[in-house]
Amino acid sequence: MPKKNSSNAPIAAQSGEQSFPYLMNGGSIPVQVHAVYKVPDVHPRTDGPWKNEADKIAWVDPDTAYQCILRRNARGGYLEGFVGVEPSHPLFGRQPGTLDGYGIAVHEGLTYSAMCEINQPEALSVCHVQHLGLAKGLRRGGPQAGRSLVLHQRAWWFGFSCNGEGDVIPVDKPVQRQEFIPGVNFVNYKDEHFVRQECTRLALQLKAIEDGRDPQEVDPGGQRRAFGYSGRQG
Repeated sequence: MPKKNSSNAPIAAQSGEQSFPYLMNGGSIPVQVHAVYKVPDVHPRTDGPWKNEADKIAWVDPDTAYQCILRRNARGGYLEGFVGVEPSHPLFGRQPGTLDGYGIAVHEGLTYSAMCEINQPEALSVCHVQHLGLAKGLRRGGPQAGRSLVLHQRAWWFGFSCNGEGDVIPVDKPVQRQEFIPGVNFVNYKDEHFVRQECTRLALQLKAIEDGRDPQEVDPGGQRRAFGYSGRQG
């Protein structure tokens, strides 16, 4: 199991005022992102498709202008995805369990909703990238973000986790998951590309709700669960 981050600091980071191309693991075409962090203290020690992945990636969804985050769970090593909305959004401040009537579809259902984690280091937090979140003049990629409380409390993040029964978790042994039938259902690792796609899917649905439209208009298929799936704790 990955050890806890002892320094609470990014070990390696890449970020910039402008977006830059990044090839997501599992993808074939580079996409524009604003920050990529690698934190060995939370990265799985086992070999697998996650070996060369990042531990946090931040970008702005081009179709909705919502900020998105991919982050690795520090205990289980699996990836999680998050999309942030502003106070004007009708779902701002809502918990997943209150959203059943909206039919939001995302991998295993929504499992997270909260304000920006303003007291966490940027490489580990669910919060704006500091040079996008307007904390000007701060050292990019620094161990403590020194965030502006007023500016950074303006986003409410919805998220999902890739630790369901059909997901490979880096700390698991695949032989423990043989209840899945090949060709019918199977267990696989949800990589960077998958999480980005699900973030895009979630962002489009949240944008439709902001615009007063049915989220199923932009995502007609998939799971319709707003309540968080219990999954397994890493």
